[in-house]
Amino acid sequence: MLKDRLKLVRTSLPGNITQKQFAQMMGTTRPVITNYERGVITPKEVFLKLVCKEFQISEDWLLYGIGDMHVHNENNCLDEIMAISTLPNDCQTLIDYYLSMEATSQKILLSIAKELKNNDLPRLYLSCRAPGLKESDREDILKKMQSLEAKLIAEKESNHIK
Repeated sequence: MLKDRLKLVRTSLPGNITQKQFAQMMGTTRPVITNYERGVITPKEVFLKLVCKEFQISEDWLLYGIGDMHVHNENNCLDEIMAISTLPNDCQTLIDYYLSMEATSQKILLSIAKELKNNDLPRLYLSCRAPGLKESDREDILKKMQSLEAKLIAEKESNHIK
């Protein structure tokens, strides 16, 4: 039941969190938490969403008891890593894109990144021969790479002018 799962969320937090402490963390009062955990009052949706967000709890688990209690999401770990790193925010965006891609696209992106690191755009054109890549996809990639090359050249030239 929801009331039992709410209590389990609180009691599973590090430090033996009391109802009063949990209430403070959630911006409410101890009697409200007591009533939620006893099933006297059903929490509002906004409260439940906040619990899920704050403690990485699965909404399906909290509401219906389906699946694992905690959300297993690479982005949670990524957020923690990015919070303590000195990498620019654009790096997180790039990592997010990478994690959302299929394996074939990930291989292509890694190949492109490797070639860009080596500043070898002509070789990059030739590396668009990934296994299973259709000719039409290869042509699209080449067009996009030509566009990227033109933008990089223009950016490089504008930086030298300044």
